[in-house]
Amino acid sequence: GWTYHDLGKFEPSLTIFHLALYFRRPKTDAQLTRIADWFLARALRSLSRHDQALEILYRLIKGPADGYVHEEMAENLYALGLTAQAQVQFRAAYELLSK
Repeated sequence: GWTYHDLGKFEPSLTIFHLALYFRRPKTDAQLTRIADWFLARALRSLSRHDQALEILYRLIKGPADGYVHEEMAENLYALGLTAQAQVQFRAAYELLSK
């Protein structure tokens, strides 16, 4: 999925990330499922599908603290013009990732 994403081929990237999530969900490793969800949210942002990305991220934000989730949420909020909310998330990401 990341190879397609890095090439700017976001739709195929999204397809691969959907497949990864599909195969990951029945497994018991919650952390790897969270990562697969994050990949999906990241690909959705690249496609400017911010509302869909945020649906995933709002679910992930309820789990263990993760600076990357906050950062991705901030990027999507910022893209939607929700700068005050984005600043809160950027701050949380900075605090978590700078430890």
